[in-house]
Amino acid sequence: MAKSKAASRSLNIAFFIYSLQCGGAERVVSTLANSWAIAQWKVTIITIIPQDKDFYSLHRYVQREVISIHRNRMRLLGPIINNMRYVVKLRKVLNQINPDAAIGMMPTSGILLTLASLGLVSIQIICSERTYPPMVRLGVFWTFLRWLIYPLANNIVMLTDDGLAWLSEKIPNAVGTVIANPVGYPLQASYPRIMPSMIVNPNRRIILSVGRLTHEKGFDRLIEAMSLVFKTDCDWDLVIVGEGQERQKLHEKVTSFGLNGRIFLPGTAGNMADWYHAAEIYVLTSRFEGFPNALCEAMAHGCAVVSYDCLTGPRDIIDDEVNGLLVREGDILALSFAIQRLISADDLRKKIGNAARNVAIDYSIKSISERWEKLFRSY
Repeated sequence: MAKSKAASRSLNIAFFIYSLQCGGAERVVSTLANSWAIAQWKVTIITIIPQDKDFYSLHRYVQREVISIHRNRMRLLGPIINNMRYVVKLRKVLNQINPDAAIGMMPTSGILLTLASLGLVSIQIICSERTYPPMVRLGVFWTFLRWLIYPLANNIVMLTDDGLAWLSEKIPNAVGTVIANPVGYPLQASYPRIMPSMIVNPNRRIILSVGRLTHEKGFDRLIEAMSLVFKTDCDWDLVIVGEGQERQKLHEKVTSFGLNGRIFLPGTAGNMADWYHAAEIYVLTSRFEGFPNALCEAMAHGCAVVSYDCLTGPRDIIDDEVNGLLVREGDILALSFAIQRLISADDLRKKIGNAARNVAIDYSIKSISERWEKLFRSY
């Protein structure tokens, strides 16, 4: 049977996201966009923040659009006026590029995109949640708009089954689909490049954690756990790669435990493959997640991982005692024991690290792209 025209032709896809600065959702957008551009799809990324602030590099065939407005500074009505101006500008761009599907990454972008597309029946509108919604406060206004607007979109993409269950309960008129994040492997390097040897003595061994330095990532708990691990003198150091508003707090916590020179906060690095290759153990201590990109990247590179069994994500990826160790969320003593276990048992560490590499297949760009394409072509 001959393929239908819809199934054989390349697609025209647009993303709308606040920026392409460093972050998990931004990395997913750039990864998918580059993959689809290589497949000769037309791909456009629309942002509010100018492209000179982009952290992730894009394939030369990926088009960039930036919508800018003259911002109203009124305290009460200003935010509403500004968002309606964004809707108008976004609708103009959608009319210009006329995509087959447009994806709003994260709730506010999805809401604005859906409003901008009202009446544009030729465009499939997809809102993509990037974390577990109950754990992120949107505020009363945006929460109400999400409840009101999501049913108008063609589909709401959730990262996990837990997320889809939440959507079915809280916004039952919305149509949802589960599509996990792709694992970028091999990872492309970008700036800034910080080599592990610049931070850690090459004779030392590395325990790694990666993410924004924010409360939700739980690095404060990781530092406390490492204070217990490091009571036994060993040749391992901890590096937390990332930047964020809690840098000073975390630095003070490191100092309070007397762990300067054992725990390092080098900032954001664009050459994460170098860090995953250098590390033997990766630890995730988040209070909640959507779908932890860095955890998957570390596993794809063969790191033995320890993770809190937080809401949501790790339990979807880690088969406890097979390709990683899951620890009860918030149990700092159990976390320190799990890390110490991997430090002490070379065979276990290597066994878990080797099994972890399979996530590069399970969540490959090819596999996840096929799920997105199936969704695009279902309308």
